[in-house]
Amino acid sequence: MPYDTLIRDPSLPVAKPTTSYWQTPPHEKLLHVQSAQLPAECDIAVIGSGISACSTVRELLVGGYKGTIAVLEARELCSGATGRNGGRIHVHAMKDYDAFRRRFGDDAAKKIVRFQMMHRPAIEAAVKTLRPEHQNRAALRDTESVAAVFSEAKLAQTKTLLANFEAAFPDCAGQWRLISGEEAQKKYKIKNATGAVVHVAGAAWPYRLITDTFQELQEKYPDQLSLDSNTPVLRVSKNPAPGPGYLVSTPRGTVKAKHVVYCTEAHTAHLLPKLTGIIVPRRGQMTVQRPGQNFEHLAGKRSFNFNWDQGHDYLHQNPETGDLIIGGGEHGGVSGSALTYGQRSDDVEILPDKIHLSGLMRVVFGQQDWGEVPAGSHAIKASWSGILGQSLDHVPLVGLLPQEALHDRRVGDPEKGAEWIAVGFGGYGMTNCWLSGVALARQILGQVVPEWFPEQFVASSSRLVRLQDQVETYGGTERHLRALL
Repeated sequence: MPYDTLIRDPSLPVAKPTTSYWQTPPHEKLLHVQSAQLPAECDIAVIGSGISACSTVRELLVGGYKGTIAVLEARELCSGATGRNGGRIHVHAMKDYDAFRRRFGDDAAKKIVRFQMMHRPAIEAAVKTLRPEHQNRAALRDTESVAAVFSEAKLAQTKTLLANFEAAFPDCAGQWRLISGEEAQKKYKIKNATGAVVHVAGAAWPYRLITDTFQELQEKYPDQLSLDSNTPVLRVSKNPAPGPGYLVSTPRGTVKAKHVVYCTEAHTAHLLPKLTGIIVPRRGQMTVQRPGQNFEHLAGKRSFNFNWDQGHDYLHQNPETGDLIIGGGEHGGVSGSALTYGQRSDDVEILPDKIHLSGLMRVVFGQQDWGEVPAGSHAIKASWSGILGQSLDHVPLVGLLPQEALHDRRVGDPEKGAEWIAVGFGGYGMTNCWLSGVALARQILGQVVPEWFPEQFVASSSRLVRLQDQVETYGGTERHLRALL
């Protein structure tokens, strides 16, 4: 089985992706948004327009930045990972604490998980600053999350994870509650569950949240912020002439920028080749399904995780229509992951995962508690794929780009002009991106890195050297894939 896709140029985003449910209909005012004339110069050029880009731009402007910012997006605004994700603000706290503790140690694991748990209130605070109609469109809400397991071995593992988590986070004791298989089956109608963990999570309509935020920022700061969709960045180079330090080349012309910010997620290595194999694209699958007639409609206030011995699936509900947003798949271990890791285009779907998801609900809830789909309608209302960026060490890459990331130019000066990055969120952007953007913006503003920001996320020279050594040692092999899993 070939693994060279893991070290392949991820290219630009494809021109015609699958249609995401979140982007239907597209934003009325920002569809095809472009400046009448592409800015010839700007103080900060932001490449990408998802949640990390939006958060960075917002924090800069709200934080008092007086320069000009140009947002350059290869396709439509928020058409990448953020506009194609699962829409959940869900921290896998027990599992993540265990995984990060093994990888980075106890103190680091605690800090990373607390950082993730900060996101739901942080996003809520940002939404509350929007106009009432935009607050409603964001569909931000708390959900009762039910994470079910289906084997005695998985239940025993879950009990251990919960005990370790509560010992490390005594202030969170009782917020994650383990219930029996009997209660999971009786109260939540999950057939064959051996147990479940119930806790509070969140959900939102990510595309609307980001595009409406950009709209309000552009209206409030019209002389500072420009938005240019369908303007792919082809390359970034040093400006050999006096003036702003970088040349950002696009098919519509070249923008001279003092700073460049890469919020390019899976496609980052196309512009920064030294990150090839370190930020690896991965294709994910999503569906929207009409609920069976017997499925309980709780106005979007409940979500589910189904944790199998290998892989997991998840769902939450549109609070208005009752439609179920269902994602997951990838249950094939290394062989199955080889079908998704290294895949860089969202113009096709993952058929095995789509087939799996299309039959999931009737099996998990059982025919009696699921019921038939209403006559005259299709069970699958929408399906699409998305491309996310997986980092080799499983945490985002955020901050000032060091020399090790730049193949043909010297590292910049944070005060006079430099290159910055916020990528590698691994499909968990809703609990990592927003505050990563906040932390990045504050650094660009000349402030110290916030105390709450995990050191493991920092794009340091030592981290890049270590990751590049790993890619040189086993890049493009099965070992490389296993390191990403």
